[in-house]
Amino acid sequence: MGMGKSRLLLLIVALVCTSCGVTYQYGGVTYKSKSGALSAAHADIDATVDGVTPVDQSLDASVIVLRPEFQTIKKYGVVSTGEPNEEVVNYIARTIDLGMEGVGRSIVRSNVFSSTKQGTAPDPRSASFDGNDFKVYLDATGFNEFQWYLEANGNDHRVPLYFPAGAPRDKRGDLIVKTVVDALGEFGIQ
Repeated sequence: MGMGKSRLLLLIVALVCTSCGVTYQYGGVTYKSKSGALSAAHADIDATVDGVTPVDQSLDASVIVLRPEFQTIKKYGVVSTGEPNEEVVNYIARTIDLGMEGVGRSIVRSNVFSSTKQGTAPDPRSASFDGNDFKVYLDATGFNEFQWYLEANGNDHRVPLYFPAGAPRDKRGDLIVKTVVDALGEFGIQ
């Protein structure tokens, strides 16, 4: 789930074509089926979310966490050459989406905000706050260019969120939440 400033690295997802057919990789392990690889991805994201330590006191504010719709992730997050296998392209896009969904689930689990919703939007940056005080969203601006932001309702200022790449699984969720909490400081919230 670690994402750099404007690059989403597909280090954990790879396709291996063999004479036996298509195999799938996740986390450096090869699976004979897409469902096996997706199960591993779900388990990885679940472990990240389960590792989040909820805060003792929630901020009296609401947030909506938005990520791009699946087709946008597929368009900007998957490298395709020649005539790619659509099932494989969908698998890669789905694993990327799971990681993005995990960011929202980590924020929900943290209880930083008194109310948290998450979802998808065609363009999360221009999407409505839907009555919420804050919006955390993933802006997809071009091929392999994704960046998370925090924005306050009624304020044009947006704060980029840089999640540390390569953090141990049991620390990833807490680091995501720390990044959001630190960004709240830019809006005068401690």
